[in-house]
Amino acid sequence: MRERGAHITDIIILVVAINDGVKPQTIESIRHIKNSSAQVLVAINKSDLEGFYPETVKGQLAEAGLLVSGFGGDVECLEISAKTGQGVDKLLETLLVMAELANYQADPEAPLKAVVVESTLSQHRGSLASVIVQQGTLKLRQELVVEGIAGRVKALVDENGRSLGEVKPGFPAEIVGLTAVPPVGALFRKWGGIMRRRLRLLIKLELLPLPSLPSRRQKFLLLHRVPILSPTSIFRPLLAKT
Repeated sequence: MRERGAHITDIIILVVAINDGVKPQTIESIRHIKNSSAQVLVAINKSDLEGFYPETVKGQLAEAGLLVSGFGGDVECLEISAKTGQGVDKLLETLLVMAELANYQADPEAPLKAVVVESTLSQHRGSLASVIVQQGTLKLRQELVVEGIAGRVKALVDENGRSLGEVKPGFPAEIVGLTAVPPVGALFRKWGGIMRRRLRLLIKLELLPLPSLPSRRQKFLLLHRVPILSPTSIFRPLLAKT
């Protein structure tokens, strides 16, 4: 999960408790940080506790290979307290400055790109996927395809359980309406437009292997009623060629 998160986000906040210091999971996180292209910000939590010193944590981070400002590096390091709220405002301001300097942008009108951060199978609601929209806009009744799985968005739910009509870039949502559980880290894309035309062309040119087209009925549905709302292998050759 730490590895996937490091490759999904733009800015990573590494939280280290001042009374615990650098732990094995911290070292693992630092390794994933180094392998990603994301910016990093260190937050030393529980700074309201007496008898502990942030310099000790900074030194441990340096030994683990992450150099913060004042210890030979340029990684911003802030002292916060989740209990009292100390330093949280400064943390948020620093994040905004980092994002502004890096000029992070997303286009809500671009083709949809939403990454799966969690997926599960619910007995009452079917296959569910929690996603973060990176580009484009996720909307109700959109036809989506991901890792050979197709579906139509029946419902969008936010982190508080409220129904949504659409989701803009940078926001999370839970998708209801999939025919199977997608793998974590997979990318959702809108079905249609270029993808639909490419599939039709592949079928007409007989570039799709016959085992991918189990029946004439499915071929007819692909050409006239895209997509087929079932987890078949039909979409895999298309995705491999795009």
